[in-house]
Amino acid sequence: MDEIPEPLKKILVINAILAVISAIIYIGAIDIISAIFNWPSFNPLYKGIFGGSQLIFGIFAFLELYQKELNRAILFLELLIAWQAMVVFVSVTYGVIVFLITEPIAIIMITNIFLIVMILINVYFYRKYRK
Repeated sequence: MDEIPEPLKKILVINAILAVISAIIYIGAIDIISAIFNWPSFNPLYKGIFGGSQLIFGIFAFLELYQKELNRAILFLELLIAWQAMVVFVSVTYGVIVFLITEPIAIIMITNIFLIVMILINVYFYRKYRK
């Protein structure tokens, strides 16, 4: 059983912190941000599903640190990368191609950029430490 390398631990912590912050923003603060900028409010289902899943990923990223198994951490990164890629794909398809989006496009695009950066970082570390 291989121990999780220190750089991968740091990436898990970064993923966890960013996921929890994103969850807090989407579950609670997004309505305040939308009101400040006079944007339409978010669909409660969208913000609940996205924020809730971000919270779960954040919690599990922290839990992976205590498991101390490299194979589990790699499996978690696979799941995280797949989820992040799917969120970007769906939001771009739904929001840009289909033009059915009712949520503020600026927040969706900022979220997509953030997720794409995290995908690139996660893929780098996934490829570096997988066996």
